[in-house]
Amino acid sequence: MLLFGGNQVKRLLFLSWFFPPQATIGAVRTGNMAKELLAQGWEITVLTLNPEHLIKKSPVAPLRHEHLKYNFIETPNDPSQQNFLEINAFLQKHGGFTALMRKALYSFGLHESGIFLAILKAAATYQKGDFDLILASGSPFCQFWAAQILSQKIACPYVLDYRDPWSQNILLPPAVRLFRPLEKALRRKSALTLCVSPGEKALLSALGGRTEVLSNGYEKIPEFKDLSSHKSADIVYTGRLYLPDRDVLPLLMALKKVKEAQKAAPTFAYYGPDSRYVAEKAAKLAISDLVFCSPPVPRIEAIKAQKAAAMVLVVTGISPAGSPYTDAIVTGKIFEPIALKKPILLIAPKSNDAVKILKEIGGGVHFDGSQIDEMAAFLTAGNFSAHYNKKRLNYSWPHLGRRLNSLLTGALS
Repeated sequence: MLLFGGNQVKRLLFLSWFFPPQATIGAVRTGNMAKELLAQGWEITVLTLNPEHLIKKSPVAPLRHEHLKYNFIETPNDPSQQNFLEINAFLQKHGGFTALMRKALYSFGLHESGIFLAILKAAATYQKGDFDLILASGSPFCQFWAAQILSQKIACPYVLDYRDPWSQNILLPPAVRLFRPLEKALRRKSALTLCVSPGEKALLSALGGRTEVLSNGYEKIPEFKDLSSHKSADIVYTGRLYLPDRDVLPLLMALKKVKEAQKAAPTFAYYGPDSRYVAEKAAKLAISDLVFCSPPVPRIEAIKAQKAAAMVLVVTGISPAGSPYTDAIVTGKIFEPIALKKPILLIAPKSNDAVKILKEIGGGVHFDGSQIDEMAAFLTAGNFSAHYNKKRLNYSWPHLGRRLNSLLTGALS
């Protein structure tokens, strides 16, 4: 730690593939973590992907601060280096049989090998004493291994930040379990592991190491002067579906029941990459007149759509029965309507951690995926309201930032 004017300045190397201006939900978390740590007096160097390599250009502005520095990970153009991004681009372009090759690379974690080497190359000049702490946010999880190697090189502890599980992730190919011994070793050597929910903490605790919960949260949303283009739907969902379990189908089935009962049914808008799937399901249920589908839009437009709606749909799982994995899911998308103080319609197993948050802060209603009749009755009544209480502030990023500062300061020792 450096001394400036009698004050200790803690120097952090923040390793994150996803970081503003990237337009991903992972970048929302890491951007807010950095912003709050800067407010707590940390000096931060962010090791992240060069924004020039972003496939989709984002209107999100990069973070700027006098104590924030960037070291960009460059993705080499030399095909002989077998960088994953070049391999993946080639396979996507040629399709056909190469799709099987892409799946094979992904299944065995080889899609991260080029990223891993590019990270180490970007950090080649770092020396002992340059930093007091390394914070690595995954995925890609090769960043965790890179953090451990760098911690040995520059002689400082490292902290791992999980958004989703790694070898325990049931959405990833089964071959990912081959990395569990490596994951256990990296966790054992780390000073601390952060995760987003109590359920995820329970999962990770089985792998050893010290784990603490740092929830995702909400930041201040700017006021919008014009929402005229986003007033077409009563209920809105923004973002990707993770089929088959994270699906909007229960809501569509409830809308069908309301329509068949010849009641005034609310309208629903979906914004995301699965718009074709949602439109096809709506057509099969004969409710296309109630459903509007759009391809993905920039995050600011998605937030405007939520602001204009009467209620926001959030889905963590449609199976009524929870599991250790599904109970741990608290999608970062739930915090956008919380920021807006919008009522939330949550579809999730009863034992899911997001249900506990909703009950804690008074943010809306919850149904499991089998409660179609109950959901239809709720939609018919049209009482789309929420009664947020003071506990909502526990999920503001300034509040979470103070906890993060405390946890990382403790990890220094």
